[in-house]
Amino acid sequence: MKNRTTRRLALAGLATVFASVGFGAQAQEKFKLGAIFPLSGIGAPTGYSSEIGLRLAIRDVNAAGGILGKQVEVLVGDDQFDPTQSVALAKKFIYSDKVQAIVGPQASQLALGVAPTMAEGNMIYFSAGSTSLLTPKVGPTFFSMQIAPEEQAVAIID
Repeated sequence: MKNRTTRRLALAGLATVFASVGFGAQAQEKFKLGAIFPLSGIGAPTGYSSEIGLRLAIRDVNAAGGILGKQVEVLVGDDQFDPTQSVALAKKFIYSDKVQAIVGPQASQLALGVAPTMAEGNMIYFSAGSTSLLTPKVGPTFFSMQIAPEEQAVAIID
């Protein structure tokens, strides 16, 4: 069940990426997607299931002909649930691997930590992190897959 939910979130995120990033400006044969997950360390169980879900979603998209005829290629990096590693992977994906979008990192503090790097590289990224500190000014290219805890609290109280 968890993998099915992850697949649906991944597909929704991919659809948003493809709607946001024009293929006309891209000379690449494939759409390169970076993924920053904690595959070791304290976050490994979540990172592992997220990687499986993302790979299943991409398999489905590619089997259906890709997006606008282009196959999706995913590059996965292990940030070990460490903000320093998250930033290093973001830089690698943006400047060396030339990905067109990034999924992750998975936690609020990690998503907040990579915000300056993502903004500087004009890189769209999706994260399960949610914090009111990650505003459009701080993370102009950030899209959260969660509702900020403060907004959840207000909804619960109401």
